[in-house]
Amino acid sequence: MSEINFFPQSSRSGKERYKASKDKKVIENITPDYMVFGYDYFDNPGLGVGYGGYKYDGRYEETARKICKHYNLKQGDKVLEVGCAKGYMLVEFYKLGLQVRGIDYSDYAVKNAHPDIRNFTKKGDISSIPFPDKEFDFVFGKEILPHVPEDKIKISIKECMRVSKGPIFFEIQTGNTGKELEYMVQWDRTHKILKPVSWWNSLFKELDYKGDFHYKILIPEDIK
Repeated sequence: MSEINFFPQSSRSGKERYKASKDKKVIENITPDYMVFGYDYFDNPGLGVGYGGYKYDGRYEETARKICKHYNLKQGDKVLEVGCAKGYMLVEFYKLGLQVRGIDYSDYAVKNAHPDIRNFTKKGDISSIPFPDKEFDFVFGKEILPHVPEDKIKISIKECMRVSKGPIFFEIQTGNTGKELEYMVQWDRTHKILKPVSWWNSLFKELDYKGDFHYKILIPEDIK
């Protein structure tokens, strides 16, 4: 089990995220549709919260290449993304010749997935992954685990372990201090697990998780 950073730096600086997290007007604008990852979460430009328009821009092309090189993934290998959203990571693996599949909790995201991989994504729950044991050569989840209800987190990680016959990788938004975790939920109210790095480490040890991970400190406490 290793910590590896495959992802480029966020397009929004920590200071910008901190400012948005403290904006009371933004918090008041959160809607039920936002909380279930609908149009408001991904594509509503007037809400003042969420992506405000989540469109494909190729930002994960280099990340996919790094992952394939690190794990020696080759054309024809099967890849599953849990919490795939609109599938923009999967597009890059698809272009490299891998067989891709994706599941996401959001009906809206699946219906509006990138056209190249739309037929390979479906609505699904990470706590009950709709694929057989050891189906995939690589399983990954980008920033999904903190959005899982805490009472389902263990079975969710175990499900990823079940369907993978190869490596697993999780990108995890977290914090090391109470302030950093507070900023995190203020930034995105859909986060359900607000736990420090030490908690995640203990959980992985308990589950005998042998995959890899990266901890993304969303808004550092000293950002001011």
